[in-house]
Amino acid sequence: MDSNGPLPAAADQVFVGGSGRSGTTVVGRLLGRHSRLACLPYELKVQTVLPRVLRGRMSVEEFAATSHRVHRRARDPATYELPLDPALEVLGATLHTDGPRAGGRFVRALLDPFATAERKPGWVEMTPANLTCAGDLAEILPESRFVHVLRDGRDVATSVSAVWGQMAVSDALEWWAKRIRGIDAQVRRLPEHRTTTILLEELVRDHRDETYEALLAYLNLEDESQVRGFFDETVTADRAHLGRWRDLEPRDRRDLCRQYDRLLAEMSESEATCAPLLNSSRRLELAR
Repeated sequence: MDSNGPLPAAADQVFVGGSGRSGTTVVGRLLGRHSRLACLPYELKVQTVLPRVLRGRMSVEEFAATSHRVHRRARDPATYELPLDPALEVLGATLHTDGPRAGGRFVRALLDPFATAERKPGWVEMTPANLTCAGDLAEILPESRFVHVLRDGRDVATSVSAVWGQMAVSDALEWWAKRIRGIDAQVRRLPEHRTTTILLEELVRDHRDETYEALLAYLNLEDESQVRGFFDETVTADRAHLGRWRDLEPRDRRDLCRQYDRLLAEMSESEATCAPLLNSSRRLELAR
């Protein structure tokens, strides 16, 4: 885990993100077991569209229609009915006089009531695309913190191809690399104390306790039995389906590994912030 040390106070606004199929859901739900953080039972998503409104690329009316459509498509919106219309009124009232503050008020108008209902002081949100707009979210919510969940690109690509069914595995791996590069550009915009990266393989298999403890330390959260219990029972290598790319045909596996090694080399050459973690995991794999 790449951590920049504990914060002076517990983080009460946490965004978890990464590429799709990278483990963001399980990390969000892990943190949501903590007494300080409530985790919405589905991905909010609308905050990742919000920067378009703040930059004048989308009207409030268009954003409202998009927000309602996204909410209707959520897996189980009945578990928590977003106060969308009141939040949209908050956004529209001050958007043209103080855009960043209006954006922050909008997000908090959606998530703060959920945390209050859960009797918790803060929240964690687990939409994967959070890290693709981390710079904007950091601006509108100055107290927020970000957790980038990183995963072996071959597993991401295999999962994306199988579950989403829109891309061949090789194309999905290129998509993953492009997404990681975009996230890296956002991470570089943030002060070091506002973001950390965890590798899913380290959390569920290679350095379980160290990664778990470092994650809580980064957010300045105390270890709690309900969090530890969820970690021990649910955040495991078996449940994460590590190494699913190995189920490919031998020739396809070899081609995918060559492609992956090329992409890792390109990330190292560009000094991507996540390259050391990915390369370390790849070396450990080859040494087994």
